[in-house]
Amino acid sequence: MSIKFMIGIIAIVTFAILPCTSLAEDEFHINYRVANLYEDDNSLSGTLILNVYNTSGEEAQDLVAMIPGPNGVTYDNRPIFLGTLADGHQLEILDRFVVPQELIDPDAPDDEVSWQLEFTNALGARIAVDVVGQKAE
Repeated sequence: MSIKFMIGIIAIVTFAILPCTSLAEDEFHINYRVANLYEDDNSLSGTLILNVYNTSGEEAQDLVAMIPGPNGVTYDNRPIFLGTLADGHQLEILDRFVVPQELIDPDAPDDEVSWQLEFTNALGARIAVDVVGQKAE
């Protein structure tokens, strides 16, 4: 085989694989912040503002967001129902919360938290993807 032929094959394979790998990394984008935070002796309350942008190439039906494990954003791992999100669109949801003081972990991370999104695709399959969310100021 000639060098030119081998370079041509490598280039074709590389360009064929690149779109697939970039799609897997960038299916969704998440920005979040907590507003109206109020703390008293018994609880912490506020509003989680969650912005999700769908770049997966398909509609995400029954979309649910959650942070698996301890965190300082949702203060538990409860799911947040987002509904249906078309490809190329974004949504913003306000999620009010009240958390008893004994459930708050002061050491839980709250910056660049890994979110898990679950949705049903057009074929009816339930898909889960992990997305590192960016904390908005």
